[in-house]
Amino acid sequence: MSELLINDENGKSRFSIGDGEIIIGRSEECGLILKAQAVSRKHSKLFRDGPFYCITDLNSTNGTFVNGVKINEKTALAHRDSIAIGQARIEFYDAEGAMLEDTAIRLAGDFHNDSGDRTDIKAFVDKLIAGIKTVGEKISALNQRIPDTTQGTRALKNTLDIISADIGSIIEENKGVYTAIASAEGKKSEAALPGGSSLPAAPAAGAGERPAENPAKAIGKDYSRVLEEINDIILKVEDYKKASKFILSVAMKIIGTNRGFIVVKDPTIGSITPLVSEISSGEFAESSPSMLVAKYAINTGETIIVDDPMLDSRFMGMSESIVSGIIKSVICLPLIKNGVSLGAIYMDNTQHKRHFTSSDSDFVRALGEKVSALLEKSGFFGELIDEYEQLSARDERIAAYIDQFEKIRTKLVIEGIINETDAEKILRSIKSEAKSPILCIIDAGIASFGTLEKIFIKNGIEKVDLSQQRVTASLAAAIPYDYALVRAAAPFCRTMKKELFIAMADPFDNYTVAEIEKHTSCTVKVFYCEKSEIIKALSPFKN
Repeated sequence: MSELLINDENGKSRFSIGDGEIIIGRSEECGLILKAQAVSRKHSKLFRDGPFYCITDLNSTNGTFVNGVKINEKTALAHRDSIAIGQARIEFYDAEGAMLEDTAIRLAGDFHNDSGDRTDIKAFVDKLIAGIKTVGEKISALNQRIPDTTQGTRALKNTLDIISADIGSIIEENKGVYTAIASAEGKKSEAALPGGSSLPAAPAAGAGERPAENPAKAIGKDYSRVLEEINDIILKVEDYKKASKFILSVAMKIIGTNRGFIVVKDPTIGSITPLVSEISSGEFAESSPSMLVAKYAINTGETIIVDDPMLDSRFMGMSESIVSGIIKSVICLPLIKNGVSLGAIYMDNTQHKRHFTSSDSDFVRALGEKVSALLEKSGFFGELIDEYEQLSARDERIAAYIDQFEKIRTKLVIEGIINETDAEKILRSIKSEAKSPILCIIDAGIASFGTLEKIFIKNGIEKVDLSQQRVTASLAAAIPYDYALVRAAAPFCRTMKKELFIAMADPFDNYTVAEIEKHTSCTVKVFYCEKSEIIKALSPFKN
C-alpha cells in the first residue's frame, strides 16, 4: 500500500494511491485537490510505471519539487520522498519501503550488538592506535598549510612538530601492548571497558592453542552475516531503486554516516545524478553529495576514504561544502562494470567526524557489487554501458576523421577547394557531427561535387553512375539502410571473389570502408558518386 501524507491549508491528511493516474492541483476536476498558495489548476501527475510510482510536472507555473530539487521529467518516488507543490508539503509513504526501513534498523542494531560482544582486546588497541595515528596525520597536514612567514607562525609550526613527534612516540611505544597482554600468564582474562562491558583477552600463541584471530576477520564475520541477510531480502524486492535504497540505508547505519547517495554519471554530458538518496538529518538544503569527491572517484576508479576532507590535498579549497566544514568525513566507492565507472556509492557525515576502517571499505565495496548486480539485472546499467560504447565508437570515428582530414587538408587548400577559415569550420563539423571531411564540405556547401571531382581523379578513384547500375534488394541488405544513408554509401555490385563495389560521396572515408569490410567479410572497392544519386538509389529500400 502506498499513500501521500499531505500538509496544506486543510491541515494534515492521507491520500491512498491506486494504480490509476492522479492529477494533482487546485481544480475541482483533479483527483487530488490541494488547498495551498502557488498551486496551479492542474499542477502535477502521479502515476504507476511498472514497479514505480512516478510524478511529473504538468507545466505548472511554480514547478514541482522532489526532495528540494525541481523536476523536469518523470521522477520515480521512494519511501519518505518529500514533494513540494506550491506551499503544500507531501511525503510519499510506501508500505514495502517502510518495512525495508525497519529491517535496515534491525540489521544495524543486531550488527552493533553482536560485534560489541565479540570484539577482542587487540581490536580495541588497534582501533585506539589507528585513531591516534589519524590525529597525528591531521596535525601534520595542518602544519603544511600554515605559512612560515612570521615569528608567530614559525613558533606554531614548531609546536605542532613537537606534538606530531609525541604522537609518533606514543604509537611506537604501544605497538607491543597486545603481544604483552596476550602473553601474560598464557590464559584468558577479563578486560573491563567503559560502560561495564567486558572483553576476553586473547590466548597466548604457541601454547597448544590457536593464536588470536585477526580483528578485521572477526569483524568480517559480522559483515558476512549482514551481507547474507541483505541478499535474502533484496531477492524479494521487485523495485531495484527500493532495493538499492535499502542497501544504502543499511550501510549508513552500520558505518555511521547521516547522508548517503547512489549516483550515476551521464555518459553524454558527464553530470552526476543521484539515483537514490538517504538523508537522516532531513535537511534538504544539503541534499546532494560533494560532486567534487563523487566525480573524482568515478573518473579515477579509486575508492575515496577521507576522515577530514578539509585536510586532503585532493579536495581542500576546491569545494564550498568541504571548505565550509559541512562535510566532516566521506567514503565513496565507484560502481564499475566492464571496466567503466558508471556511478558510485557515496556516504558522508555532516554532523561529526567519522574514522572509517578498512573493514568499512570492504563492506561498502561488497554492497557496491550488490547494487551493481541489481542495476545490471534491471537493465539500467546495460543501457548506460550501451551509451558509453556508442560514445566510445563515436569518439574513435571522430579521431579517425580528424586524422583523415589532416592528411588531405593541404591538398584541398592547394587545389583552391577550401581556405583556412573553411578548414576550421570543417574541423568543428567533424567534432560535433562525427561526419567524414568530404561530407562536411558537401553538406556545408563549401565546395561543389564537380570541384571535388578533381581531387578524386588525381587520387586514382573511379566514378560510378548509379543510374546505370542495378542496385538490388539483396545488395542493399549488405549495409543497414540508416547506416548507408548517414555515411552516403551504396553497394551496387558483388563479385564472385567476395568483392563488394561501393559508391561513396566521400571515397576517402577509410573508416567506413573498414567497418563495411568487417561487417560483410568482403573486400571493398570504392567509387565516387554524387551524394544525391546515392540517396536516390537507396530510397526504394527504406523501411
